[in-house]
Amino acid sequence: MWTRYQLEDFRIVGHFLGVILILLGAAMGIPLFVALINREWQPACDFLLSMGITMSVGSAMLLLKLKTPSLNGRQAILLTGLTWVFISFFGAIPFYLSGHHASFINAFFESVSAYTTTGVSILQDPHHLAYSHNIWRLMSMIIGAQGIIAFAMTVGIFSRSSGAGSLYKAEGKSDSVLPNIIATVRFSIIITCAFVLLGTFVLTIAGFFQGMSVSRSLYHAFYLSGSAFSTGGFTPMANSVIYYHSVIFESTLMILMISGAMNFSLFFTMWGGNFKEFFKNIEVKTLAIWAIIVVVIMGTALAHDSALGGSVFTLMRRGVFTVISSISGTGFQTLYTAQFAIAAGPAVMFAIVLAMGFGGSTGSTSGGIKALRIALIVKSVIADVKRALSPDRAAVRVKYHHMGVRVLDSQTASSAMTVFLLYVITYLIGTMIYVSLGYAPMNAAFDSIAATSNAGMSSGVISADMPMLMKVVFILQMWGGRLEFIALLALFAGLFVTFRPQALKEKFKEMRESHE
Repeated sequence: MWTRYQLEDFRIVGHFLGVILILLGAAMGIPLFVALINREWQPACDFLLSMGITMSVGSAMLLLKLKTPSLNGRQAILLTGLTWVFISFFGAIPFYLSGHHASFINAFFESVSAYTTTGVSILQDPHHLAYSHNIWRLMSMIIGAQGIIAFAMTVGIFSRSSGAGSLYKAEGKSDSVLPNIIATVRFSIIITCAFVLLGTFVLTIAGFFQGMSVSRSLYHAFYLSGSAFSTGGFTPMANSVIYYHSVIFESTLMILMISGAMNFSLFFTMWGGNFKEFFKNIEVKTLAIWAIIVVVIMGTALAHDSALGGSVFTLMRRGVFTVISSISGTGFQTLYTAQFAIAAGPAVMFAIVLAMGFGGSTGSTSGGIKALRIALIVKSVIADVKRALSPDRAAVRVKYHHMGVRVLDSQTASSAMTVFLLYVITYLIGTMIYVSLGYAPMNAAFDSIAATSNAGMSSGVISADMPMLMKVVFILQMWGGRLEFIALLALFAGLFVTFRPQALKEKFKEMRESHE
């Protein structure tokens, strides 16, 4: 039986959502400050107005009084789903006011792409985007990488008694590396800051020696480092990493992307001195094997494809960078969109599709199916084969190493297969919709998988002029991939059951009877 949401559920969720919107409005103060120090007066007005609207709505929602400060599992699902919708909506206001989007739906698309760390952009005239608006894109991406709800936990909105565990899981998180969820989230933020600062230091020096001024080099270095570790993919320049033409830039960004695609639990384990876990972990092994396979496919394809041009070293460098960018879900490109759509052969496109669809690690900032789920599905198949070959009474146990030795149970295997199927089905549905609208099948599949896995690459299907239906489908794919479907599907199912005509009729009947 499907359980309907009650008025009290919306009251509690609305109150917490109001607090989150106030925090979002306060966060807009950072790009406002950037606008003021750079004398960007119009963008400053954009953020001032956006702050006023967002904080006003949030303050109004705070008037919904709470009878209980805690959240149950159903309310956590509702809050998580609505938070991603509301944050994306209000986060889009500065983008729309910037004048770089022809419509609000385009600005909303940009906002969703940032928060889900997809990183695909439909900006108009991106080279002239103000520093403050660019910083807001970066901030949205970093917040989304950590998880919007998870980020809110760090400032004490949700205590351990207010459903933090349910919220953490509802946002597609799994492993808790410390005794409580809030400490886990704070640890992941510390790790993020450490990698971003280190990357900024290296790239600032590299940019300076390439001829940039100190301030410009620092800006580009910080932006790229934050984008790489959060596996978001936005860059200050419209032509992505191609703009820099630097081996040092590409090498540093590859290290950051790989680190961002690693499980934060692994970082904590290694922080405690257990470096052997890195080499024993089934997820790391699976990710490494898959990356090697895709690199071999990419290398073979590039060796037989002269259309892209360049030396063998340049082609291999681009190939390895593209594979890492794809698997991590970052979406940095060293090939122009036209090269994807025209020059790149089917084998190159196929290799990138394999990388994007696979994804990085669970508990990381990357998207996609995730290496651990692939490994568990393979282990499950092995277990079934063993059972078929074993005596009837034999007990078959399959072990794997993931932060310690674990035994594969049916529920874990079933959960991995469920998420795997949801990703594949979404890939196919998106592809069929885009093909029906007139796009080539390979290009449609490429962009559908890129959106759902939050990889952010495009073969030319995604553009500011694409039909409204495509924008809506892409937005749903980005949300679904970021939240790993369950929370989003549960939200839609719960709202449908609550607001379907029959349910509303029954509710009004109950209210009338109670009044009489």
